[in-house]
Amino acid sequence: ERKKKYNHEKEKKYPGHEKFGFMKVVDENFDEIAFINLTDPHFFGDGFDNERCTMALDWVKNVANARLVYGGDVFDIASLSGKTDPHQSVLNNAHSIDLAASDLYIGKVAEKTICGIGGNHDAAYANRLRDTGISPLKHALEKFGIQYFEYSALIQMKVGNHYYNLLLAHT
Repeated sequence: ERKKKYNHEKEKKYPGHEKFGFMKVVDENFDEIAFINLTDPHFFGDGFDNERCTMALDWVKNVANARLVYGGDVFDIASLSGKTDPHQSVLNNAHSIDLAASDLYIGKVAEKTICGIGGNHDAAYANRLRDTGISPLKHALEKFGIQYFEYSALIQMKVGNHYYNLLLAHT
């Protein structure tokens, strides 16, 4: 009940705070699409595989009909309440946001990215970031004009002669 009150009642006082969204994707109309849901890479956290991530982003960049969404937990922000210990983290949080938002990562595929939503590690409501109220994913995506949604997004896209509705949520 307390979480519900925090999520729905308090935030209504701040106009423009988008938690849920609808996007109609107007793009080239391909007969086929490679829809990539990049979820839980935990950039620069424990278990992050830079080589594998780079290979995947290069693939998206070089495949004409590939489109990407970030499905949450893109970051693994080091905090006292999270798995990654801020005292032992290789990168501090500010540097990890800057690096992720560079042309090596998010910037590399920005023109092919539809949107992003927050997860429990990188959304302002997240159990690991609730005390800060800051979403590192939102800030990284804003640099490239990519739409961010706090909880979920309904994406409508046309592939060939058919319309598809995709619900994106980090649950």
